[in-house]
Amino acid sequence: MGTSQEIVIAVTSAGATVVFQELLEQVRRGVRAWRDNRRAVEDGEPPQGRVEPVNRHDR
Repeated sequence: MGTSQEIVIAVTSAGATVVFQELLEQVRRGVRAWRDNRRAVEDGEPPQGRVEPVNRHDR
């Protein structure tokens, strides 16, 4: 590889790391806020969801 390609890869990698860390922090804050809001409304475990399988022949 040429030096310019290595520089581009290094800069891109560093930028991607910063973006990923920021995204991870935003997700952490969102989950924390969701849990706090949920606990303010209702105590206990969250409701268990149930999904019925789709029968492709019923369409």
